[in-house]
Amino acid sequence: GSEMCIRDRLSICAYAQQITVTGTVTDAENNPLIGAAVVVVGTTDGVITDFDGKYTIKAAFGQSLNFSYVGYREQTVKVDGRSVINVKLSEGELLDEVVVIGYGTVKKSHLTGAVASVSGKELQANVARSASAALQGRVAGVTVSAANGQPGEGLNINVRGISSLSATSPLYVIDGVYGDINMVDPADIQSIEVLKDASAAAIYGSRAANGVILVTTKKGKEGKARIIYNGSVGMSQATELPELAHSYEYAEFYNKAIGAETYTPEMIQKYRDGSDPDNYADEMYLDDLLGGHALQTKHELSVSGGTEKVQYMV
Repeated sequence: GSEMCIRDRLSICAYAQQITVTGTVTDAENNPLIGAAVVVVGTTDGVITDFDGKYTIKAAFGQSLNFSYVGYREQTVKVDGRSVINVKLSEGELLDEVVVIGYGTVKKSHLTGAVASVSGKELQANVARSASAALQGRVAGVTVSAANGQPGEGLNINVRGISSLSATSPLYVIDGVYGDINMVDPADIQSIEVLKDASAAAIYGSRAANGVILVTTKKGKEGKARIIYNGSVGMSQATELPELAHSYEYAEFYNKAIGAETYTPEMIQKYRDGSDPDNYADEMYLDDLLGGHALQTKHELSVSGGTEKVQYMV
């Protein structure tokens, strides 16, 4: 080899020194690593290992081979004329190449899913008895309806319409924990995110079939204690009550409808003049029960603050 280098050109000499190197790349448990990269250091020459973790590459006497695999520590080995080089890679402490997360925060410009956000300031713009009531009319495509008119009762929320005859409610996640949105006071809410599309199911499973509503509550901030009080007083009344007929009017129309004198003129007169209220009553119970006004008051008091390491909000 040295005589050839003296007689011929240097390039022929370097070519004569190249040899074919083979070997296997495995992990700490001797399992073959498929697709591991083997590169001649300082060049663009490289190959990847096959299904058995084996490779074949050409390299010169003084060169080194770099072995790398995602999630494992790189290793560089000098060839030194060896034709067989087996390498065992150990797992890395940190995986910088690939990061997979279930959920977290992301810039809106990077967002591809259908997500609507409502801030705490928007929720508190109107006095609402519950967080679900505060969402009414604030998120496009989200239907908020009352099941009944009971005071303090929560409202029904449909994010993706009625997709099932049984369960149509979305999944509520409050500070990362499943819960009931109506158990959270609107004043305690920092923001609400509504995940509308099917990508939410990749994180939360089949329970997210009807959408997901993420509730983030307020946290304390570093600094002196802040005391905040919010109070409101309001009146509540029925929007509209049905106008019902009097008892004597009902009796007269009933006789006409069936074509017989079920109610006699004497009975109808008693309904009209109220002379026998125990047997011939004429009361407007809906007006008596729901016709007035109800006084509503709400008081919220919070204390928040904290140091560099500990924050609180009560």
